[in-house]
Amino acid sequence: MNMNDFKFVSERYSIHNTTDYRLSIQVNPDGFSVLVTGENNTVLKIIHLQTGSIEKTKAVFRTEEDFIKLRELSFKSSSIIINTNRVTLIPDEFRDFDNHADFFKIEFDLPHESSLKTVNIPELNVSAVFEVPSNYADLISGFRNNPRVTHFAKDFLNYLKKKKSTDPQSFSIYTSPGLLHTALTEYGGFKFYNSFACRNEDELLYHLMHVIRKLHLNSKTNFYYSGHLAKDNATWIQLMKFIPEIQLLPNELSFELAWNINENYFSFLLNNTGANNQR
Repeated sequence: MNMNDFKFVSERYSIHNTTDYRLSIQVNPDGFSVLVTGENNTVLKIIHLQTGSIEKTKAVFRTEEDFIKLRELSFKSSSIIINTNRVTLIPDEFRDFDNHADFFKIEFDLPHESSLKTVNIPELNVSAVFEVPSNYADLISGFRNNPRVTHFAKDFLNYLKKKKSTDPQSFSIYTSPGLLHTALTEYGGFKFYNSFACRNEDELLYHLMHVIRKLHLNSKTNFYYSGHLAKDNATWIQLMKFIPEIQLLPNELSFELAWNINENYFSFLLNNTGANNQR
């Protein structure tokens, strides 16, 4: 399930101008992605590393010069996006309920060493309550530029609302190694979201097909995919057999990557750095 590590840095990027840039870092269980954008969301830097674990990710940010700079430099805005399946959504009518942990604990156990964070998603009239495990908290605390902390679900769902507002019904799939996110929207309105931790790609396909059956989706539904599965990947080929009408979400970058990777893997990072997400 590995993606290729890669690094792109524009010749226009300068560490002397970072107060004009926006930094967004997606932290996955087994690696991370970095996106730095400038004026008009121009991509100045993209880095993706499959470190293998959150502990190794912490070590990279602690010991490698380029990533130490990302921790210490000042940016116009900086965000850390936690990409896990341990998130639950609360409708706005319950947002002022005193203990959001009660909603979270309906689905998940909460270890004593972990904490919870709530982020509002006003465009969808919900809030996301998600776990910040202690090892993620250790990584976040190492940043001197006070990044805002959010969850992948916020950017994923906001993107779909903005980009799929004309579709009568859309079912969207996002994968990263070990994770599956699914969402159903109607004319951009949020109807369903769920995410799963997957030990392997067979389990990923099992969860995905189970959700599709439960939602009674059919040929009238538009199916979209974004994520780490390349076109020559056996799981992608199998997915195409199950859902032949599935479409790749477009490349939101202004260029194509040379590596064997879907550019749409980074669409939600790019969405996160937009003007509407300033601190």
